[in-house]
Amino acid sequence: MYRALNWIGCAGGIVGAFSVANEFRAGYIPFMIGALAYCVVAFNKRDYPLLLLNIVFASANAIGLYNWYITRL
Repeated sequence: MYRALNWIGCAGGIVGAFSVANEFRAGYIPFMIGALAYCVVAFNKRDYPLLLLNIVFASANAIGLYNWYITRL
């Protein structure tokens, strides 16, 4: 299961990075999915530096999603 989550995290990060780099704000969605997947993996592997990093990434993505949603209203 964690191997699949690793790949989901990887794919989410790649898709999110290129989407946001091309000013496609919905790219925060795959970024968020990727960060949350890595949080689960890191927590279960007790890899706390990776967990902290992805908690921060998920927080940044939450801000991006919030700003994207607010600007659409």
